[in-house]
Amino acid sequence: MRISGLATGMDTDQMVKDLMTAERIPLDKLSQKKQTLEWQKESYRELNSMMSDMSSTASSMRLQSGYNAYKTVSSNPGAVSVTSTSASVPGSYTVTVNELAQSAKFTSGQAIQNEAGTAAKGTDKVLQTGEADTTLQLTNSKGKTASITITATDTFKSLAEKIAGAVDDATGETLGMRASFDDTTSRFFISSKAMGGDESFTLSGFSDVNVENRILGGAANTAQGTYGSVTFDGIVVDNLKTNSTTINNMKLDLVQKGTSTVSVQSDVEAPFDMIKSFVEKYNEFIDKAQGMLSEKRNRDFPPLTDAGGKIYQRKKSSCGKKKRRVECCRVMQQ
Repeated sequence: MRISGLATGMDTDQMVKDLMTAERIPLDKLSQKKQTLEWQKESYRELNSMMSDMSSTASSMRLQSGYNAYKTVSSNPGAVSVTSTSASVPGSYTVTVNELAQSAKFTSGQAIQNEAGTAAKGTDKVLQTGEADTTLQLTNSKGKTASITITATDTFKSLAEKIAGAVDDATGETLGMRASFDDTTSRFFISSKAMGGDESFTLSGFSDVNVENRILGGAANTAQGTYGSVTFDGIVVDNLKTNSTTINNMKLDLVQKGTSTVSVQSDVEAPFDMIKSFVEKYNEFIDKAQGMLSEKRNRDFPPLTDAGGKIYQRKKSSCGKKKRRVECCRVMQQ
C-alpha cells in the first residue's frame, strides 16, 4: 500500500502522471487528427448520398414517362388490384377474376395423434413402438421421384423437412416442394412451390399402411394445382401460372374471385410531385453543403483523446522558457 507524498510531502503519483501526459502529447495529436479526418469522411459520405438521391430524382425528370402519368381506381380492390403504366390508355374497363392460380396442396385429412393418443406436436416421433423404418415415394408432375425413409429418430417436423428438401433419386434434381407440420391443427401441410394446373404431386408406396393412414388421415394422396383465369372487357385470359399479369399496359394482381370496374385517368399531380421532390432535394443539398463549408472550426477545442479528455496547451507567450514542459500541458476532463 502506497500513500503518495507521506514522507516527502511530494505527490509522486501525480508527477508521474503529468510527465506521462507530456510524453503522450504527440500520440494524442495524431489521434485528434485521425478523428478529424473521420468526421470529414463522414461529411463527404453524407453529401455523396444526398447527391446520389438527387441524381436519381433528376433522371426520372428526363424521361417522358415521368410526365405521362396515369392513376387507376378499382371499384373492387378486394378482387383485383391494378397498376397503370405510362403506356396505359385512359378509360373504363371491366375485369372479372374467374379463378386464382394455386399450387398443388395437400393437408392431412384429420388431426394426427401421437403414441399417447393426444394431438401430435412437431417434436413427437412419427413411428410408434414396434414399427420398423418406413419408406414412401414422393412424385411430382414432371415424373421426378424421391424415396423418403422414416426412421425411429424422425419427428413429424423432421419428416416435413425431408419432404421439403426431396430430390429425384436418379438426377438429384429438387422436386420443388414446401412442407411443414402444424402444432395447432396437428396436420401436415404440403404444397408445390410453383402454381398452375400442370403442377401436381403424389405420396405413395408406403411400406407400412399404419404410417400411411397416420400421415394421410383419410385424405387423397394426390394433389393438383389450378390455373388462374381473368376476363378483361369480355376477353378471357387463362392458363395463368401466377396471380399477376399485364393486359393493355396495365398490371393486374388477382386477389380473389369477383368483378371490378377499373378506371384509368391522367394523374396531373404526379409530374408536379416529381419536380417538387427534386427542388426540395436540391435545396436541402445546397443548404447542407453551404453549412459545412461555412462552419468555423474552433481550434482551441480539438477532439477528445482516448484518455477521455482533450489536450489543453497554454499559449507560448504565457510559458516561460524555464518552466517545465509538464507545467504547460494539462488534460481537461470532460
